[in-house]
Amino acid sequence: FSPALVRDSWGLGVTAAGFTVISPKQPYPPVRHPADHAFTWERGRRLPAMQIVLISEGRGWFESEQTGRRRIDAGGAFAVLPGIWHRYRPSHATGWTESWMEVRGPVVDRLIDESVLTARSAVRRHAEASGLGELLEAVHTRARMAGTAFDPELSARALGVLAAWARTGKARSDPSSALLAIVK
Repeated sequence: FSPALVRDSWGLGVTAAGFTVISPKQPYPPVRHPADHAFTWERGRRLPAMQIVLISEGRGWFESEQTGRRRIDAGGAFAVLPGIWHRYRPSHATGWTESWMEVRGPVVDRLIDESVLTARSAVRRHAEASGLGELLEAVHTRARMAGTAFDPELSARALGVLAAWARTGKARSDPSSALLAIVK
């Protein structure tokens, strides 16, 4: 994908998406990691775009200046916001399976400005329960069909992933949703 695929008229462009299985004891990041996204655990990195990464198997760690080091277990996810220093890796003992997308555009900027996306709440423990895995798979399927051209349907599917991310955070922090669960 290319950053040029972001169309202001749609507000959101998917610049990358993928699925990677990291076996126990396998080096991370994988050797085929793109040069412009290269990082090491020692150095970390900053990206110009936003990423959402779901861990469906295994466990590992995510760290940023705002969150400190946090353990990520299967079913958990993390978001990397533009310009935020971060690093992550699977446990050497378990490896992990990661599914991810990278997006940029005015929609991401607005969600950050409105505090829907925040660097302090970059880790979600039960993200897979919100349907995040299925939504990311829909992004991957559409991305394979779209090729390198801008595709509004791909952007719409990515927006669904962002909505699931927001829903996961709201369910955890909104006291009225906890009250509704008790009343039922």
